[in-house]
Amino acid sequence: MKAIVFSVEAMLSLTIAVSLLGFAALHNAQPTYAPLYEYMVAQDLLEIGLKSGENSAAIAEWAAGSDSADAFLERKYAKVLAGLGNYCLELEAKGKRIETNCGGRGKQSVSATRLFFDGKNFFELKATVYFSG
Repeated sequence: MKAIVFSVEAMLSLTIAVSLLGFAALHNAQPTYAPLYEYMVAQDLLEIGLKSGENSAAIAEWAAGSDSADAFLERKYAKVLAGLGNYCLELEAKGKRIETNCGGRGKQSVSATRLFFDGKNFFELKATVYFSG
């Protein structure tokens, strides 16, 4: 009789342990929205450039080769990134590249691309946001 009680007790303990491990694994398997948020950050940073007249003019000048526009955009986007968190932004257009806040570039990244019109021509403006995963 004692052996039956101990084996039922052992079986009950084993069942509870397996259930707890199963619940822990189920909790970790739920999707995370972090990648979606990172992609939204990249999209929003491009929108800042397109919707703001001041930024839009600076992007057009920068793509045309202006060094002062380069410095202006770096400062402007550095302010925005300071409020968002530890992100590195890389803007690319017409073979030119600006990197802002890239001291500790993360290993993961998301990119977004927009068509930009500078008053004469369309060109691609690409934003890549690097972050730590």
